[in-house]
Amino acid sequence: AAADPARRAAWLRGTALIGAAHLVSMGVKRVVRRPRPPLAGHRAPLVRTAGRHSFPSSHAASSAAAAVAFAALAPMTRRYVPVAAAAMCASRLLVGVHYPTDV
Repeated sequence: AAADPARRAAWLRGTALIGAAHLVSMGVKRVVRRPRPPLAGHRAPLVRTAGRHSFPSSHAASSAAAAVAFAALAPMTRRYVPVAAAAMCASRLLVGVHYPTDV
């Protein structure tokens, strides 16, 4: 927003969209209260989490919102932003903190 005064409002709306997606996912998570997946062999997840609930993945929600908002604002990155968001979604599965249906 600071570097693009002509589209500052659009950048700020995109940032607000990402924040809203995160807040909504946290609210849904508190209602659904789905526990995180158990790992085979009683191993610990590869990353720490702020909470014990799994659905929906707030990282996935925020990443998808960022892909939508920022790809529209930066056409040169339109191909790469969705790939980065998909990588974030996949990473939540690989580190063992979400079920596939969470992302």
